[in-house]
Amino acid sequence: MPTTLICTGPNFTNVVAPGLPAIANLKTLAFFGTSDDGINGNRAPGGPAIAAVGAPVYDSNQANLGVQAGTTYAALDTQNTRDATMLAGGFTWMAVARMSHGAPGVASRGMIFGDYKVGGAGIASSWQLMCNGQSKCELYPGNVSRASITQLISPITNFHCYAMTYTGGAAGTFTAYDFTENPTTGVPVSYVASGQLSGTQSMHVGQVSSSENNATLPIEHSFVMDAHSVLSLATMVGVYNWAKANLARRGITC
Repeated sequence: MPTTLICTGPNFTNVVAPGLPAIANLKTLAFFGTSDDGINGNRAPGGPAIAAVGAPVYDSNQANLGVQAGTTYAALDTQNTRDATMLAGGFTWMAVARMSHGAPGVASRGMIFGDYKVGGAGIASSWQLMCNGQSKCELYPGNVSRASITQLISPITNFHCYAMTYTGGAAGTFTAYDFTENPTTGVPVSYVASGQLSGTQSMHVGQVSSSENNATLPIEHSFVMDAHSVLSLATMVGVYNWAKANLARRGITC
């Protein structure tokens, strides 16, 4: 007597990682480290290559950036310039980073990302997001601390998912987020700016020069994203969840 084999339909309830949401004008998307596929370049289709500044050192799940050995500097430059189109449309920068060399309670800073250019516009016109040994994420446009997020859930020495947006134009609003502190709101803080100009500088992670003198410590990066658009909170949360799931394979919790 013939046997009938019945196969049930597939069950997709146990998805390994959430999908990456649609990101308008995505320029750079990268994971850093020698583990997994070991690709440290830009994964955004059509985006520019990531350029090393100084001598970044890659561990299994991170790039060691910022101040190195007290005298030299290392960074990864996205080569996405702050041109007139980018200034008009605004941007969203995101990164997963930690400052493991910071002494708790000491107000020393590490550069999460910024766009100061050696030989370019002065530091006073740069856009920056810092982390502070006093367990703070600092919004730092114009090389001045404008607002900060106090980290209560996870110390600065752990990986956090940071984001910064600018609404665009000569006058607009900068907003900083820390999605590790709150995965649904990012506990945002904002600063209303004026007199913003386009230029040839480009977003980098890590510190590129002693001119960025408010950042004096090494910092480790595992992920970066640069979009020349202002992403919604829901989209940023989606990027965070996607990056978090992929970084978990490398042993990183954020």
